[in-house]
Amino acid sequence: MKKIAGLLALLLMLTSCAPTSKYQKDFFAMDTFFELTAYGEHAPEALEAAEALSMELDAELSATDPESTLYALNEAEGGAVEGSIAELLKIALPLCKSTDGAFDISLLRLSQAWGFSGGEERVPEASEIAALLKSAGWEKIVYENNTVTIPEGAGLDFGAIAKGYTSQKISDLLASYGVESAMLSLGGNVQVLGRKPDGTLWNIGIADPSDDTRVAGSVSVENAVVITSGPYKRYFEQDGIRYHHILDPETGSPAESGLLSVTIISENGALADALSTALFVMGEEGALDYWREHDGFEVVLITEDGRVLATEGAAFTPAEDSDYSYSVVG
Repeated sequence: MKKIAGLLALLLMLTSCAPTSKYQKDFFAMDTFFELTAYGEHAPEALEAAEALSMELDAELSATDPESTLYALNEAEGGAVEGSIAELLKIALPLCKSTDGAFDISLLRLSQAWGFSGGEERVPEASEIAALLKSAGWEKIVYENNTVTIPEGAGLDFGAIAKGYTSQKISDLLASYGVESAMLSLGGNVQVLGRKPDGTLWNIGIADPSDDTRVAGSVSVENAVVITSGPYKRYFEQDGIRYHHILDPETGSPAESGLLSVTIISENGALADALSTALFVMGEEGALDYWREHDGFEVVLITEDGRVLATEGAAFTPAEDSDYSYSVVG
């Protein structure tokens, strides 16, 4: 009987320590809603720290807030950098190079001209776009010895990488508090830490870009980030034409790539965020070629002609009611 009682006591102790208590923290940062969910004994203080970190990064990385570090850096056309800006430059510039400029962090003034980074949404004149393109270009950014030089007429913009970078920082922070299970949603960018509390994989839906009330399918992941970019997320209409926020660095206008969305699955938040934009700009053929030549991520593409293309490692499961044809690419 003593042995049975001892086993029961041990079972109760283990059960009480299991990370089943759910805690949530919701707030607004980086122009979007953050929904952070974590489980376990240390989740409450970890989430408090995560909110503080998010606000700190927002104050540093916003390209539109006159009080931010990045805003001041752009106004001065460069200067000494440290912290997250220095870290992001080290991450982003190699990605600009490897994507042949499909990912470009120098397009702030173009984005502002279109009204996607503050100001009125409008279609700029062709001459204005040409002039802004002449000033922009990631290869003109000089970063060395902890100092960055920004071309006159250009501006640094981490909008296509900052949320992925932030979700990775939050995930690492939660892990440092001993949190083993969490889901982070930053404006639809989803990063998960570990598995669900019951030990199963997280099932993350991928939106149907033609109907935001449905999903095209899902992926099952652990310790990963799932980030989707597409023209359906942010756009305006003028004279009956829709203009979306993903600009093609070659044309200075919204990218016309034949894709409706690109989803990246990776263990690296910043990488996934940047590549979701870059591969959208590249289009189907360029995106798949890039995937074949680089490691560290999987891809799900949804095309304008009604197809879903998923790399084998993405382990994509189509929705039962999906109208898209589906194929695995290798």
